[in-house]
Amino acid sequence: MKFRNHPIIMLKPLLAVIGFIIWFIILALEDIVKGKISLNKIWTSMSRLLTRDKLAYFQKDRTFSIIFIAVLAMVILSLIRAFLKWKNSYINLGENSLFYRRQGLFIKVHKEVNFANIANINISSGILYNILGMSILTIDIDSSATANEFDYKMYLSKKNAVLVRDWVLDPNKRFVELEAEGKKCETKIDNFQKESSENSISIKESIENSTGIEESLENSSDIGDKKISPTSYRFTAKDSIGHFFLDISTFNIALILGAIGALVNGHFTLFTLVNLGLIKSFFNRIDGLYHLTVKRYPDHLHIEYGLFNLKDFTIPIENISSVGCHKSIFARIFCYKCLTLDAIGYGNEDNENRLLSLYMKDHAIRSFMDQVIPEFSLDEEASEDDFISRPRHLVKYYAPLYTGIFMTIFILIAIPLGRYWIGLLGLPLAILASLYKIVGRKIRLTDKELTIKKGLFSSQTLVIPLAHIDMISIDKNPIYKKLGVESLTIYKRDPKTGKTTEDTGPYPLGIFDQLVGYYSRGEIKN
Repeated sequence: MKFRNHPIIMLKPLLAVIGFIIWFIILALEDIVKGKISLNKIWTSMSRLLTRDKLAYFQKDRTFSIIFIAVLAMVILSLIRAFLKWKNSYINLGENSLFYRRQGLFIKVHKEVNFANIANINISSGILYNILGMSILTIDIDSSATANEFDYKMYLSKKNAVLVRDWVLDPNKRFVELEAEGKKCETKIDNFQKESSENSISIKESIENSTGIEESLENSSDIGDKKISPTSYRFTAKDSIGHFFLDISTFNIALILGAIGALVNGHFTLFTLVNLGLIKSFFNRIDGLYHLTVKRYPDHLHIEYGLFNLKDFTIPIENISSVGCHKSIFARIFCYKCLTLDAIGYGNEDNENRLLSLYMKDHAIRSFMDQVIPEFSLDEEASEDDFISRPRHLVKYYAPLYTGIFMTIFILIAIPLGRYWIGLLGLPLAILASLYKIVGRKIRLTDKELTIKKGLFSSQTLVIPLAHIDMISIDKNPIYKKLGVESLTIYKRDPKTGKTTEDTGPYPLGIFDQLVGYYSRGEIKN
């Protein structure tokens, strides 16, 4: 089956024309408000563009002429590019592979990928696309070279986008489609061989058989002889708002304090701008949390969310590299936590998150994991004694390092102002940074997974199965050798770059020998 980009992509360059018109209207309104020109003059100027005097008008106002010609040239080139992208770009679905072709003005691309190497398929659609019944289909390939960009991106109708997703990720539905096509071909041959009455009966039976197969596959998923119904969790709008306030960022707190300060000092313009920033931040965050829905199937997760820009992710379980647990300072106070996951293609666009759940009570999180992702465990029964902390004598390394960094920054700020006491503000920040580096990170190594805990006031727990670690390296510099410590760098699969490094930081010598032995012997000896 072959799918082309929808012709709607040719309308995108026209947005530049709309932007130019809006810009022209704003400038005209500004001149009217200031009394520089009247409505009659604007009409006269616009009429010249539509008459024989337009050439003389362009020659007189060269700035406007240059801008107009530049915008017109960009629009024409963009239209040509969009036309070629629509005409010469398509994906072709085979029985086991996907073929992709894209030809632009100067570049021609042909790619082929086996379905087994597709890491994730995302379907997104904004308000306008929803009205038009359109979706953006993004296919991410399990590759470290291309995972930081869109491997395949197509503008399709929502029906076709879902069809492509099901064809690639669900072999059962692929079989049904192939069988249906085969029956259609057989029916056409029978039309030349049978009487009309017999032919109509065979067509009816064929349709009923294929429909029955489709319905049975939609109602359940098979693993061997066992039928498993999907588990679904849908978070409400109330949960989204609660998550926003529990996970409120330092930036938002700074905006709120700035708004209060602007109001107290009578700076109403600044107060308005700060509030606009707060409103934008609120709606952006809610858009990424609204109606988060997680569905578990035998071999993949299906995650949906969005208020203005709907997101739809289909993630094979085998492509999930790690699961994490996050607690903000407010969530810790009220005993809430949320889950995150790392998988190629999940969370690599603007205003996307890596959430697997919104904030829930501790006992609810355990039940959620048992139902949705039992392959991973946070092992909350482990005591703090099971975790390894960084040695306290590292203060000899971090304290001078951060004192020098922060003192230098604040002294450079203080010199132009003539207030040298500002330089002392770097000391408390240096102390906090040193404490975070020493106390704010712990690790735990078992025979199945590596757990990393981060944070002082807020906390983040990352659980990495040893089987999902692609490579490790032990790092030592001259200072580490003198202090008797070493650092572990873990290479694992990541949504943005295909592979990412997770640095544990310095720990006593010999701590990571067990993990090194795991790659030598295939097991960890306690």
